[in-house]
Amino acid sequence: MYPLDVLADVLGAGESSVLGRRLCDEKGLVTGIGAADDTPSWGPGSFQIMAQLPPEKIMPAQEEVLTILGEV
Repeated sequence: MYPLDVLADVLGAGESSVLGRRLCDEKGLVTGIGAADDTPSWGPGSFQIMAQLPPEKIMPAQEEVLTILGEV
């Protein structure tokens, strides 16, 4: 539970987050991005990455997110 909380913060909390830096600042693929998790003690949870971006940048942004996830 707690490792996913930390991962969500590192990846998507604020402008200095990994996803924000890479996809917004460096690559210009998104105008906003974040990560969150929902891990209840009573069942399976979820991990989400949300982004605001133009439709034509969906595939390149998705590929970059997967690259970043492979690095962590």
